[in-house]
Amino acid sequence: MRVTDFRMVFTKYDGSRHWHETLELLGEDQHGLWIGASSGSVIQRGDEPPITLPQRTSS
Repeated sequence: MRVTDFRMVFTKYDGSRHWHETLELLGEDQHGLWIGASSGSVIQRGDEPPITLPQRTSS
């Protein structure tokens, strides 16, 4: 991970892993840090296989 990457991990009530992913720093302003995931980023639920986020298309 780069220094500008953030690991976000959601857990269930019992403490088991739920969704987890690595997000990137988009910027910072007076409201705080802005983080996000771009197309092609990988997200995973618990121990299930990773999911690659699809490419966004404009409509």
